[in-house]
Amino acid sequence: TQIDGGNEITAQSVVTSTDTQTLYAHFTPEIYTITYNNLEGGFHSNPIMYTIEDAITLLDGIRVGYTFEGWYTDDRFTSEIIQSIPVNSQGNKIFYAKWSENQYKVIFHSNDENNLLMEQEFTYIKEQKLKENEFSREGYTFKGWSKDSTSESPEFLDEQKVSALTSENNGIIHLYAVWEVKEYSIRYENMEGVENAHDNPTSFTALNNTITL
Repeated sequence: TQIDGGNEITAQSVVTSTDTQTLYAHFTPEIYTITYNNLEGGFHSNPIMYTIEDAITLLDGIRVGYTFEGWYTDDRFTSEIIQSIPVNSQGNKIFYAKWSENQYKVIFHSNDENNLLMEQEFTYIKEQKLKENEFSREGYTFKGWSKDSTSESPEFLDEQKVSALTSENNGIIHLYAVWEVKEYSIRYENMEGVENAHDNPTSFTALNNTITL
């Protein structure tokens, strides 16, 4: 019965007044749904409903190990990328998320005085072997790889299968060779009954290869 507020008059209302009455139509915006498909474990922070009065800017989806490439209106991604729902839009909406798998690089360090490098490309999900070690170090045995250049224990063995070492697109993982020093034995021959000095060493390594007998 008023432009704003007033009493609601419906088909069931009983009017007893004989005076002229002015009635005002009131409208409530219809609510439409928004459905987001192909999330594949990802998520988003967009609204799931809207009305003709709303103007919505669509936010990117987020998925670990993947880069979001846009919202589309079809699951073959042939439509234009949908970035917003403008005011005065109507109807339920269905959007499909498009993703590309992130790629990263592993850089292998010889972790010795030569500081040699090898590289290998990976994608986030695909499991593949680490490149076979090509480094050698005189007086040392290769044990494996570690993300810590000072570690004495490897995190990964040679040619170990790995995946998802980082979720960052175009990220870089540094792996450092872990070396174990070799120990060589010393044997004294032709002693002919002579007792060897008690302090003569019976072994040596690359770290103590200067010996005084």
